[in-house]
Amino acid sequence: RRLRLAPRRNLHLLGSGVAIERFANPDTGRSAALRAEWGIAPDEVLIGTVGRLVAEKGIPELLEAARGLPGARLVVVGGPDPDKPDALAPAVLAEAERRGVVLAGFRSDMADVYGALDVFVLASHREGFPLSGMEAAAAGLPIVTTDIRGCRQIVTDGLNGFLVPVSSVDALRRSLERLVGDRALRERLGAASADRAREEFDERAVVDRVFHCYEEVADRQGRIRRGTIRQGTIRRGTNRRGTNRPADRRD
Repeated sequence: RRLRLAPRRNLHLLGSGVAIERFANPDTGRSAALRAEWGIAPDEVLIGTVGRLVAEKGIPELLEAARGLPGARLVVVGGPDPDKPDALAPAVLAEAERRGVVLAGFRSDMADVYGALDVFVLASHREGFPLSGMEAAAAGLPIVTTDIRGCRQIVTDGLNGFLVPVSSVDALRRSLERLVGDRALRERLGAASADRAREEFDERAVVDRVFHCYEEVADRQGRIRRGTIRQGTIRRGTNRRGTNRPADRRD
């Protein structure tokens, strides 16, 4: 739009989405079991992040920011990526574990993982539209993330979390201290995250937007009537005038 490469009516922001209900309704028993497995006390605030163990995900800054944070523990979900030049050294990870950081590795039970957390952090240096951020919002978590494109679409500073400058250990720690020390704040920001996820990140709404976009374009070109794609009344290779066309020659 800024470059005026196309008319406004031809521009559509469709977004991305997640299965809201999956993350909004975790198995509380399994989430509690995870906390016990990781050695998290009932009164400890569990901070979590999800991502590859590389520097561009902001893991080093998070490890430093969470160091010695009273009343809190940190869990890092994700595995190593040794082929990347910024992969975290084994010695760094071993030192983190010695300080009580839980390195949970790759997990398939992510709904239960988010259900075990109290605070979610995404300290990335760059992102597209982060899936983990949308999942954490759907799980109703307060989110601390970097003030970059993509992350700003998930968090509004002070509403459902906090935005911090990239690579700022001090800002990250201050935000974590606020959340760890204030349960009411965590609950308020977490509720706002859940509201945003329902309004903006529901994958069903995203699919509807995609269908609407296709139908609008096809209707404008006289191909189909609006609503026929979602109703299942359009046949493959057939336009609204009923003329069959080879599938490989459709526009």
